[in-house]
Amino acid sequence: MKLTVIGGTGLIGSQVVQKLTAAGHQAVPAALSTGLDLVTGKGLDQALEGAEVVVNVANSPTFDDASLDFFRTSMNNVLAAGERAGVRHQVVLSIVGVDQVPQMDYYRAKTLQEDLLRQGPTPYSIVRATQFFEFMNTVVSEISDDATVRLPSTRVEPIASADVADAVVEVSTGTPLRGIRNVAGPDVFPLDELGRVTLAAQHDNRTVITDDKAGMFAGITGDVLTAGPDAHLAATHYQDWLESTTAGQKPGSNAWQSAITVVQEVEPPFIPAGAHAMTIVVQWPPGHPGNAPHRHSGPAFGYVLEGEMVFELEGEPARVVRPGEAFWEPGGDVIHYQDGNNRDDIPVRFTVTMLCEPGKPMLTFVDQEELVQRKNRRAPRTAG
Repeated sequence: MKLTVIGGTGLIGSQVVQKLTAAGHQAVPAALSTGLDLVTGKGLDQALEGAEVVVNVANSPTFDDASLDFFRTSMNNVLAAGERAGVRHQVVLSIVGVDQVPQMDYYRAKTLQEDLLRQGPTPYSIVRATQFFEFMNTVVSEISDDATVRLPSTRVEPIASADVADAVVEVSTGTPLRGIRNVAGPDVFPLDELGRVTLAAQHDNRTVITDDKAGMFAGITGDVLTAGPDAHLAATHYQDWLESTTAGQKPGSNAWQSAITVVQEVEPPFIPAGAHAMTIVVQWPPGHPGNAPHRHSGPAFGYVLEGEMVFELEGEPARVVRPGEAFWEPGGDVIHYQDGNNRDDIPVRFTVTMLCEPGKPMLTFVDQEELVQRKNRRAPRTAG
């Protein structure tokens, strides 16, 4: 069976692709790094060609109210392309309790995605999962300092991403549910207690303070984020998983916690086998326009050291990146239009780490003919 996995290079998608392939199916990953743009629809018809099933585990690039537009547009595009391709089963990964937390923009956006799927032309399945084990460190560090971590007592029932992938594979290769399957881990924890368990396993001496106004799950009460009696419970216990992932760690100072500032965290794009990395520092003088439109053969990750850089990728509006701010691009087919100096009075300096596909240059310029052909893919620009 041929299945297209949208978001097939991320935490869940890459595991789904691997498990489907191991089971003898033809699993095709589709993501920005493979030339797919869910918002414009570019690459969708090619990605879905010959597929019987579409597995959609793609995530919004933001978690604010802009995620509503992303899921509305992307879901409509995927459904339309699926109908053109003769897809027989559309599968979406969602979140347990997603329709009971309207105060969270991202949860409202995922609820909208589910609604569009139900109203679509193709038999469907929705897999709702609880919070992933792998995201607990992010949750714990959301409101913290070098001495304390503040977490609400919201009840959660976390699950290993590998178990989520198993559930998605099982549903995707079966008869469409025309409904929802809830999957969760075997244990329920108050989030503050889960934080204590996590820190203890990591030999982190910070104190967890229960604060029901702290963090993204503040104000969520009761069992909204737990899966309920009809859920399929996975076998992996959080404490067993935590022990396996922290094995060999020794007690030590947690001073590093306060020394680190996360400036960028993105879904890892596809990295070709054998890729090599290069880190460079770029400095443009005042008023310099930067490189002409170009492409990178692999993903690139950057950070502005001083000055102001104008950053524009195909399909995205130009923005100004200032010192201490990060940027990234998936590489591949995406055109990088601008990386010049936004100021006429001071230089700009930034560092970029590029991952290069074997046998291809780090940067290739785009000729004028192709720029004209693709001009409709460039975001509108303000005059001035």
